Amino acid sequence: MKKKCWKLLVIGLLTVPLGLGGIVQAENVLEQSSQTVQSETSTTETSETRKNRTEESQTQSSQSESDQPKAEQPETPDVTNLNPAVRAVPEQEVMAPNPETGEIAEEDARSASLPVEAYAAASLKPVYRVYNPNSGEHLHTLNGGEKDNLMSLGWVYEGISMQIDGSGSNLYRAYNPNSGEHFYTKDSKEIDKIKRAGWRYEGVAWKVPNGGQKVYRVFNPNARDAGSHHYTLLESEKSDLVRRGWRYEGVSWSVTGGAVPAKSTNIINSVPYVSQYTPVKAPWGCASASLAMILGSKNIRPNLRTMQDRLPMYPSNPNGQKGNVYTGAGFDWVIKPNALAAYGKTYGGNTVDISGSNTVQIINRVLNGQPVLYYGFSSYQKNSDKNRNHAKVIAGYNNGKFLVYDPLYYSANAGAGSGGKNMLYDRGARAWVTMGQFNAERDGRAVTIQ
Repeated sequence: MKKKCWKLLVIGLLTVPLGLGGIVQAENVLEQSSQTVQSETSTTETSETRKNRTEESQTQSSQSESDQPKAEQPETPDVTNLNPAVRAVPEQEVMAPNPETGEIAEEDARSASLPVEAYAAASLKPVYRVYNPNSGEHLHTLNGGEKDNLMSLGWVYEGISMQIDGSGSNLYRAYNPNSGEHFYTKDSKEIDKIKRAGWRYEGVAWKVPNGGQKVYRVFNPNARDAGSHHYTLLESEKSDLVRRGWRYEGVSWSVTGGAVPAKSTNIINSVPYVSQYTPVKAPWGCASASLAMILGSKNIRPNLRTMQDRLPMYPSNPNGQKGNVYTGAGFDWVIKPNALAAYGKTYGGNTVDISGSNTVQIINRVLNGQPVLYYGFSSYQKNSDKNRNHAKVIAGYNNGKFLVYDPLYYSANAGAGSGGKNMLYDRGARAWVTMGQFNAERDGRAVTIQ
């Protein structure tokens, strides 16, 4: 992840392979790119937030197998596609390095004292900054909805990049459909030139005052991709970049207030990894094991055997699990989140059903130190089985990804491919999951602990 130096406010806007170095650069771009621009779809305009579809997980799977191990399971039809989970042994697991690297630990420590949400000063409007860890692009927007939408797609919210009072001159925004770069300028003539070069004009980004803190623009003539333009409020930062070979392009605009950084990384180290295989082997006991993880984050550590034995069951509890946690006999569905949250309270945890939360709300909970249990797929399921009957826990967030603990392994360091071999979900006991992967897997059901 590109390092952020917030005491030296750097507002990085990416330059595309076309390049943009002031008006002369824009003129040169015209000839090179006018034949290549075909798409007129902005990344921020085409990335409508995909609603998480809540699917009923109480539907019986249609697949069946007959090769159940005699020592582990009674002679009952398999309705779960999870028979291999019963046969899982520690020897099949491949150990992987700890996913929490030294670099992530440094980011975690650097972000620890920052607030999850940043606020502008009274009477001022915040301009938000989000970062794309895949492309290196920084985008600045006055629109909180756009910020949230990009976060749900994997962009990282970094806080407020500047503050304005809403008066003054227009600041224009343009977009290059070939690279996804956004460009900002007060100069309408500059906008006209890059429009002729194939850029798409997106309108007035916001209004900027005619006086106040100066925003300097510098350009890296050697850049061919991300980060060719930088905007900074500090003259010392501008001068340092110029000494390094950047080209100073003048004062781009002014602002009323400066940056307010926000937390962008949090690893909830208090979450223990709990296996549903050892010391208690319950191949259908993912809910209890995952509940034990979020309870453990508050130093509540019930006996796992007791948790499995006393898990609310259907039909005595209409929202309980249907099917034996040890054998899978009669299994149709995992316990519902409202019943699981209520069960967690019996052990002294303030567990809450947060089903229906969107991705950004879940990110903010994790940044606030609340692990989130969610319902997804097992690595033992076939792709044709769309029932989300497996509980996992989100224990961290960094670089636009979730750190997910999957209880369906023997060891906390079991690597990808050590489980059921469906590699869409056999990511290992602890793995970083992109927002795209998370959004495709989840069905909206979730539980947290406050």
